Amino acid sequence: KLERNSLLLQVSPHMLLNSLSMIYSLSLSKNDAAIQAFTRNLMQYFRYVLRENRDFVSLREELAFVESYLGIQKIRYPGRFTYVYKMEDELGDIMILPFLIENFIENAVKYALAPDRVIEIILNIRLEEDMLLISIVDTGNGMDAERLRCLNAGEVIEDNSGRHIGIWNCRRRIQMYFGDRADLHFSSVENGGTQV
Repeated sequence: KLERNSLLLQVSPHMLLNSLSMIYSLSLSKNDAAIQAFTRNLMQYFRYVLRENRDFVSLREELAFVESYLGIQKIRYPGRFTYVYKMEDELGDIMILPFLIENFIENAVKYALAPDRVIEIILNIRLEEDMLLISIVDTGNGMDAERLRCLNAGEVIEDNSGRHIGIWNCRRRIQMYFGDRADLHFSSVENGGTQV
């Protein structure tokens, strides 16, 4: 429980400062409608982050959280990405680890956005026999072979901007709860997108 709580505390600590900065910028342009939409999504986002202390949440709850996060990012990055997801309604009650899908959607927004084109983020959730398959694909920048190798090996990524522990955090939580009954796999091509 202590390790789980410690891992959850590492989720998106920079989000608050970025959001306050965005609200300030929107206020300078006197864009009241954008401020209201941004603030509403931000409230829903932090309501989930600050209240979520359960080991599992329903897919429906996690997807509502993802929608709040993407609502914030669409205001920050207007016209830079689209998002679609496919899931049968009856899967909405399946329980998953909180922040699991959002972490990879956040990475798609953070690392896949391209300055010269609109990218697409596609989330596909399906049940295959007794396994839940969650696929997150983006059409963005992709990654080099060494970073891809590190992610598939479960290593923490370190670069000029510091240590990136979000994916390691997700992998660790998956292993804590499911052991070898679960798997996390990445495929990517530079300038050709990424799939998790």
